[in-house]
Amino acid sequence: MTNDPNALLTSYFRANQILIDTSRHLTAANVDTFLTVAMLESREDMSEGVRLRAIGEATGRSFTRVSHDMRSLGKGVRRGRPGAGLVETEIAPDNMREKVARLTPKGREVLGRLREALLASDG
Repeated sequence: MTNDPNALLTSYFRANQILIDTSRHLTAANVDTFLTVAMLESREDMSEGVRLRAIGEATGRSFTRVSHDMRSLGKGVRRGRPGAGLVETEIAPDNMREKVARLTPKGREVLGRLREALLASDG
């Protein structure tokens, strides 16, 4: 651990800059949803993806809000802007009324860069 009192803030700033460089249109809620998908995906075998319902439960957001976040984080267009391409969604294989999400290769790459930036505070 480093003795620099600003090391953690510096690492957080770098991580935030990675997200801004990815898409200047991401909101804090979008980032929270992105990180929730990454967290839930890593917890167990999520080869079929993370259900949007589970993302809503984890973040305390409605299905509608999570769905809006998915458009901003995915490839869809939201408010006339293309999505960030960090997640993809599809119909759940066992229930056509549900959707699942997973990180795209770009999303995994951004997540790796975020981890590196945040771990840099350890010195």
